[in-house]
Amino acid sequence: MNKPFFYKTLSAPSGPYLFKAQKSKFWGYAFTINSASDLKDLLTELRKKHPKARHFCYAWRMGTLPDQYQTKSFDDGEPNFSAGTPILGQINAFDLTQTGVIVVREFGGVKLGVGGLIQAYKETAHGVLTMAEIQEIRLTQTFKARISHGQFQSFMSWTQKNQINTEQLVHLSLGYELIIHVPLTLVEEFTKMWGDKKDCFWEPIL
Repeated sequence: MNKPFFYKTLSAPSGPYLFKAQKSKFWGYAFTINSASDLKDLLTELRKKHPKARHFCYAWRMGTLPDQYQTKSFDDGEPNFSAGTPILGQINAFDLTQTGVIVVREFGGVKLGVGGLIQAYKETAHGVLTMAEIQEIRLTQTFKARISHGQFQSFMSWTQKNQINTEQLVHLSLGYELIIHVPLTLVEEFTKMWGDKKDCFWEPIL
């Protein structure tokens, strides 16, 4: 499998999205997350917002490469695999990562059965992700580079042209040292263009 150049995540929180089934209300919320603790903070806020709710079910997927994805789903008292699993299924269906979805259920007095619950949690997750703003993030390789005074302006022009982020610029006696985050789509061009110059040096940072 070829290594991807991008991953997809939310550009802003999404929700609430309301789905109703047999007098029960399902509220969907979607967020960008970077750790499991991010979701815990969001759950705390939603419990305050929905004091009558019985179930706060969720799922998340994190990681920027498919072989590094981590996932979790939680049914919060609903029958096993009836809530968190269909929520996670929608995150996967939208091919999102660094993303968490919480579905809050306010029980309406009528039991839905396992099949009804699966459908309700799936529809709510689908709805809140459909209304979400989704962005593609470029995957990058980080390098430490040392560039001579003579090559520096040309080097910086190349980074600006390609919208490449640089940081930690240090002025040395023979030039400059900096950290550069090169999109994977441009790594080959970067190494060919600057690897052949005697007054430029770079090394990847893992």
